[in-house]
Amino acid sequence: MSSSYVRSNFNTFLTAKCTGVETVIDITADFEEINDFLESYGLNYSSNWVGLYFLGHSELPVSIQSTNTSGKFREDGSIYIHIIAPTAIGCDAGIISRAEVIRDYIRGQRIGDIVIDAVSPISFNNGFTIDFEAGFTSGVIIVDYTRDLDL
Repeated sequence: MSSSYVRSNFNTFLTAKCTGVETVIDITADFEEINDFLESYGLNYSSNWVGLYFLGHSELPVSIQSTNTSGKFREDGSIYIHIIAPTAIGCDAGIISRAEVIRDYIRGQRIGDIVIDAVSPISFNNGFTIDFEAGFTSGVIIVDYTRDLDL
């Protein structure tokens, strides 16, 4: 899981960009039944929403004298942005369109101390997307980031 700094700042940034268009939800450790989940966020079956899944890779010292209380450390990781839609013939076009808007918001950004290193095109590959049993499907954008922390 990414640091709380990355989670909070990225979520705030994307929520501000998507206001009125998408509801942004951190789903990293959320395991509710889908109907209860939607209701808890005030969403319904046809609402536009994206789920963020944060995956921290490492936090390594980048200064010679780094200790657990001093020095500079670099966190790197990925953020999976799941674009969710009700399953229907042709729903992929809507997911792709929504994903392109989100990619444009994120590409090349600095969000506080977070540097967006790469943003993938949308993917529908199994293993990357969320598996739903309630009539939803998703595509995913993968965002790679780094963040330097000075202690």
